[in-house]
Amino acid sequence: MDFLYAKHRARKNKNVIKEITTSHSHFSSPPEVASTIIAHFKDIFNAPKPILVDDIFILVGNLVPLNLHSPLLAPVTNEEIKKIVFTGKAASAPGPDGFSFDFYKHSWHFIGLQACNAVKSFFSIGYIPRGAKVTAITKIPKNSHAFDIPDFRLISLCNVFYKIVAKLFANKLKLSLPYIIHDS
Repeated sequence: MDFLYAKHRARKNKNVIKEITTSHSHFSSPPEVASTIIAHFKDIFNAPKPILVDDIFILVGNLVPLNLHSPLLAPVTNEEIKKIVFTGKAASAPGPDGFSFDFYKHSWHFIGLQACNAVKSFFSIGYIPRGAKVTAITKIPKNSHAFDIPDFRLISLCNVFYKIVAKLFANKLKLSLPYIIHDS
């Protein structure tokens, strides 16, 4: 039992950022480390000013051909959703809700219809419940001596619901992108 406890303690210690260095200072207390990391990523991911519609120039050029309009606008089917669930990586990390594609696959006969209705509801009214949008962000060290914020790689862990919606969007856009995005 002591061996298992020691293994658990070693893993827990490895998964904790004990200190962090920035260009300004060095932080070692857990609250300082946490607030430094949060401030760093807030600076990166928050837009400095709102983007105004007047600032956006839309270039008229390549357009989606008429024959591709209907696939883009077609309602999502239960079969499309089921295919995404069953081709999703079973071993992928679960999202903040704790569910993985593997859970969805094994319990599809119980939850499949509700999952399909939730996804189709999003595509018809454009609303995702707040809990479905929650994403956990974890930091993976790029090397064994990671002390600086850029030494960590961010990994986002999305809910399966969100992954299904994103994959459906990607599948719908796949045919149209060559007409919208230029080769160069």
